[in-house]
Amino acid sequence: MIDFKNKTAVITGAAGGIGFALASECARRGMNLVLTDIEDKALNKAEERLDAPGIKTLSGDIRDAAFVKDLADLCYREFGSADLLFNNAGVAAGSSIWDTTAEDWDWVMGVNFQGVLNGTREFIPRMLAQDSPCHVVNTASVAGLVSYHPSAAYQVSKHAVAALSEQLYHSLTLKQRKIGVTLVCPGWVNTKILEAERNRPVGVQKSEKNREEEIVRASFQRAVDKAMSPETLADMIFQAIEKNQFYLLPDPTWKDLVSQRMNEILEEKNPASSAALNGFLSDKRALAELAAAQLREKSSGFLKRFSRNRSRR
Repeated sequence: MIDFKNKTAVITGAAGGIGFALASECARRGMNLVLTDIEDKALNKAEERLDAPGIKTLSGDIRDAAFVKDLADLCYREFGSADLLFNNAGVAAGSSIWDTTAEDWDWVMGVNFQGVLNGTREFIPRMLAQDSPCHVVNTASVAGLVSYHPSAAYQVSKHAVAALSEQLYHSLTLKQRKIGVTLVCPGWVNTKILEAERNRPVGVQKSEKNREEEIVRASFQRAVDKAMSPETLADMIFQAIEKNQFYLLPDPTWKDLVSQRMNEILEEKNPASSAALNGFLSDKRALAELAAAQLREKSSGFLKRFSRNRSRR
């Protein structure tokens, strides 16, 4: 699908970051826009900044299948088709499997995976009925291609998006449909993903942070601050759409870590945990701080055990 003019793009998480950059690129190419985001005020501001032939917005929660149906109904009622679908919205929270609250697991999996699933299930049948060239872009992460990420829920959700996208690609290709699929797996991008907790639903218990998690977050923030811009990524995504390219890894520096996981699987080796961790904590400052925090934790545990043993004598 090369000619984008007067076609319609649907974008989730469109109020900022990658979503807004995609909306801007779509508008530049003369496309109509159907935009959604959980942040109502930010979505309204985004609409004001965009110059497109037609724009419709609907604020809501993509975890809710009924809401996504309303979004699709709006799109087809106003513009008659959905030619590009960007399942882009995402959040990050939590740490290890057991330290992440059940509510945070539901929230992260709900937005990052269920939102993509809802969008796919609602729009694909309508795109098939259009019988015209369309394209679906699912935003995953390099975390969905490697064996470790400090946020368990985030990693699991992105692996799920990768698997869903591969399944979608094969299902459409084997039936020779006119719908292309691109799986975007970015590394660091200069967005507000680390501030996702501002959109935490009311009543969702927040996972408590320890010193190690604070070090990881600070390291992540330093990486995000100097990362590629959302606009650069949006341009790369459109290049992938034009080439009908499925896998898109915008930052080639992560490919060694992806290759390492593939080799470990094929050679039936245990995952190299230290290499996986270092892939995400590449700055020496964070690694030194993390080592010191772990040493203090071990020392504290030893002292507690020593104290208990003395009290028993």
